[in-house]
Amino acid sequence: MLDGNPIEVEVGRLSVIALSEESGVARTRLNREYKEERDAHTLAVLRAQAPGEPTTPRERELRDQVATLTDQVEVLNDQRLGLSQLRDSWKQAAEHFIRAAHVKQVEVNRLREKDAVSMKVRARLKNELEDAIARAEQAEFELLQREAQPGQATPVRSLRPVGSSDIPDEV
Repeated sequence: MLDGNPIEVEVGRLSVIALSEESGVARTRLNREYKEERDAHTLAVLRAQAPGEPTTPRERELRDQVATLTDQVEVLNDQRLGLSQLRDSWKQAAEHFIRAAHVKQVEVNRLREKDAVSMKVRARLKNELEDAIARAEQAEFELLQREAQPGQATPVRSLRPVGSSDIPDEV
């Protein structure tokens, strides 16, 4: 049992009951007639369970496997830590660019609103200008009509440009 290859019991069961099952001797008989063997087995089990050098080839093999797996776990933990740091740096960069894109989108929306307002104002001013030009043309037409009629007194002679000779010297 202690060499790691029991026949009747599971590997790792090192109790007195397992010893009696493995040896084919009743536990009560083991306790009465084979006390020295039972005590030697118990002492060997305690020594085997104590930390230190492995006592069986199977135990040495398992400890080597545990050491190898422990080293692999450390390497994988280091890789995981490096990958999580890399992920965190990418996450921070992505969050930064998302915030920057949001700020730009807000600015674009604000400028579009401003542009829409200015386009409305421009359209209104253009309409007012066209209306003013149309009224001025209508007024000029009416004035020319009045001037063309003989005997009508008009307060203003014309909207035609005044020549330099028509400007009085005294102001």
